[in-house]
Amino acid sequence: MSKFGLKVSKKGSKVQTDNLDELSLDPNHPALKVYKSGQGTVVAIDGDGSGIPYTGATVYHGLGYVPIFLVYIEDQPGNDTRWLIHSITPVLTGPAWFAQVDENELKIIRSGTYGGDGYYDYYYYIFYDQA
Repeated sequence: MSKFGLKVSKKGSKVQTDNLDELSLDPNHPALKVYKSGQGTVVAIDGDGSGIPYTGATVYHGLGYVPIFLVYIEDQPGNDTRWLIHSITPVLTGPAWFAQVDENELKIIRSGTYGGDGYYDYYYYIFYDQA
């Protein structure tokens, strides 16, 4: 075990422990490093009457490479339940949410009418680590 670096122990455990089950953070194991995080609201409205709205939000990161990311979004407007979405979210009982990331931006997208119109709150994390 390393003698140098940041260690964080779980509640009720001593940081000097060698038992990894008692540590939340250990310098001998890699951890994701957050580059950018935030929140916002996506307005989902079927404006053209097609029944298939394309709704989304774009977050610029400009890292120059494809980073690892996490996105959480409400399952219904005003609901405190959140979904973790990724590049493909095969959810048939709610909105078809998915996320895309490239070298410069993260896109949060809803395609389909499941779940109805409304304001969907989202939270995102973009990490320094490459995908």
